[in-house]
Amino acid sequence: MEIYVYEIEVPDNEARQIDELQYVVDNKDEVEITGVFTHKAIDVAQYYELINWKRENKEDVNIELKMR
Repeated sequence: MEIYVYEIEVPDNEARQIDELQYVVDNKDEVEITGVFTHKAIDVAQYYELINWKRENKEDVNIELKMR
């Protein structure tokens, strides 16, 4: 499986840091993508840790698909 990472450039006055690793862009309806990178999912997974996560039972998952 491939993971797509989109790079954007935003002026410092339009982005604010909300925690150690995340930023949010305020007052902007659209951002311009400056780069797209693809990675293998297994390569990206090594940088993440699941916290307070439990596997869902199939009965707990409610999926609604509509045919057109």
